[in-house]
Amino acid sequence: MLELVFAPADEWISKSDSDIIDATMKELERLFPDEIASDQSKAKILKYHVVKTPRSVYKTIPNCEPCRPLQRSPIKGFYLAGDYTKQKYLASIT
Repeated sequence: MLELVFAPADEWISKSDSDIIDATMKELERLFPDEIASDQSKAKILKYHVVKTPRSVYKTIPNCEPCRPLQRSPIKGFYLAGDYTKQKYLASIT
C-alpha cells in the first residue's frame, strides 16, 4: 500500500484521476527504477482512489502571520487546534 499527498496541489485539482495516476507512476519510476515501471511490468496497481480536497493544507501568504491565533485562548481550559494557529510545526506533518 502506498499513500501520497500532493501539496500544494493547485495544478492537480483540475486533472483527471487517470492523469494523476499516470504522472505519479512516472515519478515513482524515476525514483525507484528497479521496483516500478510506469507500464506496470514490475509493481502493479491493483486499485487506487484519488481524493481531492481543495485548500486542505494551510497556505502561508505574505502578511498573514499576525492574523493567526495562538493555540492557548484567554478562556481557561479552551484551546484552538489546527494548521491555521500559530505553532512551530508545518501544516503537512501528520
